[in-house]
Amino acid sequence: MRGISAILILSTAQPKLVTQFGYSRLVDEARSFWATGLLAGEATWLSYSLHEYLVIALPKPFTRLYGPWTNALAWLTILVVSLVSPVGIAMNLSRTCVGNDMDYGLLCTAGAISIGSLNRLVLLCSLQVGIVVASIGLGCGVRRLCGAEKDDDDEEEEEQESLLVSGLAEAFITADPRCDAGRVYDPVTCVLCGLLPLSYNGHRYIFDLKLWSLLPDTISTHVARAAPEASLVATQSHITSTAFSVPSMDLIRVASGRRRLRTLLAAFGLLYMSASITGSVLYFEVCKVNLDNDLYWATFNVTGAHTFFANWLNEQLILRATAQNIVLNDPSINLLGSYATPTAFVSTVNNYGAWLQHNELSAIEASIAGLRVSDACNAPWIFTPYCYLDWKKRWSMAYSNQRQLRCQKMEENAAVYLESVLRNIDYATFAYCWGSAFETAFGADLRQSSDGQAWLHSMATERLPLQDEIALWRQQNLSNFQVQWQNYKRIGAINSYSIVNAFGVSYPMQLMSLNGSYRWSSQTTYKMYWSLANDLTAIASNTSGISGLSLLRTSPRFAFANTSLQAVLARNATLMSPLASALALVATTVGPFGVTDMVYVSVPAAVSSLVRDILQMARLSMGKSILAQAAYNQISPLGTSYPIPKKWLTPNYASYGGSPLCQEFVSGKVVSAGLTSVLSYDLPCLPTSPIQSKVIPTRQHYIVSAILSGLTASPPSDYGTICSFDPAYLALCLVYLNQTMYFLQTYMPNTNASFGSVAASTNALVHNLNIELMIFAKVNASAPLGLLHTNILDPSEATVARSMC
Repeated sequence: MRGISAILILSTAQPKLVTQFGYSRLVDEARSFWATGLLAGEATWLSYSLHEYLVIALPKPFTRLYGPWTNALAWLTILVVSLVSPVGIAMNLSRTCVGNDMDYGLLCTAGAISIGSLNRLVLLCSLQVGIVVASIGLGCGVRRLCGAEKDDDDEEEEEQESLLVSGLAEAFITADPRCDAGRVYDPVTCVLCGLLPLSYNGHRYIFDLKLWSLLPDTISTHVARAAPEASLVATQSHITSTAFSVPSMDLIRVASGRRRLRTLLAAFGLLYMSASITGSVLYFEVCKVNLDNDLYWATFNVTGAHTFFANWLNEQLILRATAQNIVLNDPSINLLGSYATPTAFVSTVNNYGAWLQHNELSAIEASIAGLRVSDACNAPWIFTPYCYLDWKKRWSMAYSNQRQLRCQKMEENAAVYLESVLRNIDYATFAYCWGSAFETAFGADLRQSSDGQAWLHSMATERLPLQDEIALWRQQNLSNFQVQWQNYKRIGAINSYSIVNAFGVSYPMQLMSLNGSYRWSSQTTYKMYWSLANDLTAIASNTSGISGLSLLRTSPRFAFANTSLQAVLARNATLMSPLASALALVATTVGPFGVTDMVYVSVPAAVSSLVRDILQMARLSMGKSILAQAAYNQISPLGTSYPIPKKWLTPNYASYGGSPLCQEFVSGKVVSAGLTSVLSYDLPCLPTSPIQSKVIPTRQHYIVSAILSGLTASPPSDYGTICSFDPAYLALCLVYLNQTMYFLQTYMPNTNASFGSVAASTNALVHNLNIELMIFAKVNASAPLGLLHTNILDPSEATVARSMC
């Protein structure tokens, strides 16, 4: 095992992920000469094993002749091969993609990275075997020429071998020449052979580490020295004197009894040995499943138990489950599908990092801790249009009068104060990256007053302990740190759970690993506000239109006293000028660009809780009944669905897009075919390439929608009215609706009693949030472009809401 392990290491590259100039890449880290030499020495254990077998067939003197040179040559050969031609990292590019809907998403494998070489493993093994065979052949030729074969045979016949010493040890280790009582070895040699000489009560023993047995000492020099000639003579005399005595019947019976006892003990020993071996084999046979991994979890594997639990747990995290103790074998914990396949994937939300930021990490405790470990140079990229410079609101920062008025409703949000950020980052690093622009935008004005100077000094020097900082935020009536929605950067997230085995050892298992990254080239939100980082860059730029000006509203140099951020965006080509018709409609309806708040509206906790309870009841019913599982499996979800609000189906509008961040399409698409290019994090603005928006429904989707919409409480006599909202799939809609209602009425008959009133109150809650769909549309080609919008839970649109929730 030592030899094969070393060969495996030598046949494997040492890839290392390094970061240079902001980019990560794999490099092949070469082993040092000493490390390679050590591994080459360990690899020659394979040739040692070959010698152990070959010593049976070859004379031991001959083994002493070729063995050392063979191992030395094998070590040198392996060392040279490993140093001259180390195994490198290889990549096999073979893109294979599978997808049912090419314009929605693909599952692709791009190839494989090989860090090991099977050819090198075979080469290193073959070299050792070849060197051993060649050395034997060369040695035989030399012996034949020298006539040493007869001498070797005679020498081997004269040697008395011991069964306690291995053949290879017999060949290479020299017996003590001072003793004539056969081949005996000094204590150090015995220990090297795995034999420990012991003495007890005047008797000598050998403890065999290989057999784990205590045996009479017959091979150490102690025995040879303790056997004087007189005792041998006395023994011989005793044997001679008793050789001719006639044994009595009593002696015969005693000897016979002892012989039977020895036979019985030998049989018992053989039986015990057989039972021990059998028990060991059976133990490993029984436990091999449990011992298959370090978790001691029988049948656990990554594509099975881990994938199942990771998918279930990711869903629970999105639904904001808060249970601290989960019984994993609860009947309600089940997912449709087999997890016994050799391949599997864990589903997660691509923007889970942003979801965490807006939902779980907006508390002031998490926000302060996060700011303190953030890169100060990236602090201006935090997406929040600031309202005030300081907590005391002495210096306002909003870029328009209307937005400054809106700021009065945000004063409990710490993110609208620049002080919240500056006092919790490394100010020296921030000054190194942004100091010049910050001095122009803020510092020059602040230094005109003692209050401003004191504030600047406190930002550069004051850093309270975490708990004191949290208490200070609360004293300032700051309750959260809620940034706004943007798509110029993706928030990364690494999440995992841990499995703790019986020994208390914890093993982390990955739920998701999403890399954070900036995506400036594909962003669409700069037109609403482009972050403080771009403000500071514009202040320092001679061509921006606000070069050298201040970002404080109280300053006589205020950058937006005589212009607007929309004009600056247009001048910097961030916003087209003149505005496209669709963007002009947005500016008229919502407000001017550059000062529009992109407020993130979280899913209400009541909605998440209700959906979680509905899914738990559905899974509980399936966990108790095979028939329920069959009925659930019979529900046939559509591959895609294109629900349309009823009021947009007549007249037959032509859609020119559905995102307030993008201009209209060059040509329209019929609305009845589905919505196109709605507001999205990932989609760029492509006026010539409309992207159809769709819902990818699941069985869970249908069950939850039917309950939340009240369909189970008062089912209509004809589902045709409902299905008319998805004109592309009228027939299939009727099929899945009937299948869904059959499952609910048969296996979840108590849904109305359990969720009826809660669903009604939840619908009212969401309706009051005024979440709307919008499209740019024309009645005909010559008509002016209009902006249509409707509440997604408008009572007249209850069915389309059911389809899209």
